[in-house]
Amino acid sequence: PLFAVTFLFFRGILWWRITYLKYKDCRAILQSGQAEKLRPGKTWVLYVLMGFNIPMGLLQVYWCSLILAEVKKLLEGER
Repeated sequence: PLFAVTFLFFRGILWWRITYLKYKDCRAILQSGQAEKLRPGKTWVLYVLMGFNIPMGLLQVYWCSLILAEVKKLLEGER
């Protein structure tokens, strides 16, 4: 039960808050030109990180749905 609760909290809820903050920071850094100033030619890394976050977020949703299905089975007494 502890795993399910902590996973759902950190990956199901906090993941999206952190994702929002990361996108906000990346956008600000890219728009201000700081990324290119500090790491010339390496701004693509921020775009890759932002892009990979989308499929990772979808995985979080999928894994949360699996955990919730198992919790539901447990609460209904199937196991």
